[in-house]
Amino acid sequence: LGTGGAEANAGASGGGCTEEEGSSGGGDAASALALERFLSRGRTQEEAMPFNARFQTVMEALRQFNRKSNGTLYEEVGHHRALITLAHDFMQSARAYGKIIISELYMSEADRTIHPVDVGGVAGGSKFMAQGILFKFAVDTSGIYGNDDAAAASVAGHELKGLQAYFNCNIPGLCLPMMALVDYLGFRLIAITL
Repeated sequence: LGTGGAEANAGASGGGCTEEEGSSGGGDAASALALERFLSRGRTQEEAMPFNARFQTVMEALRQFNRKSNGTLYEEVGHHRALITLAHDFMQSARAYGKIIISELYMSEADRTIHPVDVGGVAGGSKFMAQGILFKFAVDTSGIYGNDDAAAASVAGHELKGLQAYFNCNIPGLCLPMMALVDYLGFRLIAITL
């Protein structure tokens, strides 16, 4: 992608959808505040839960529905609608916060909207948290991939594919997070629910 777009690939919601969005030209902090207001306005208590808790709740409801044979089509549509709404909200948040993190990468830490956090690990360089989502850069800062950032970005793509493969196995009791890749201005961020 060129420097004017953002791409996010969804994972663990059952598909590999891709969405693109043009750059708004610098209003990323304002768009994050608008996003938070949107997400908190007019939402049910369940929709206000952190993404991972919502995802696990929706997935358990779908599993329970599939186990019982007397569920109605209306119930099934409701569960799938909840999953679609959740995936949309997650993608919107991952894209908005990811663009902010990438746009502010070269700013001093004090001037950033979202500050780095220390969660350990050697892969991925700086890590950030926003709205229950962990963001980490897909870069090779420790030489694991021969100091090749393109290889680190490729590994991030394979992590997403691996997560989708586990998701598609539909293993009872196995809880998986939602994951997205945010490509913006030549950088790749991994966004994963906590």
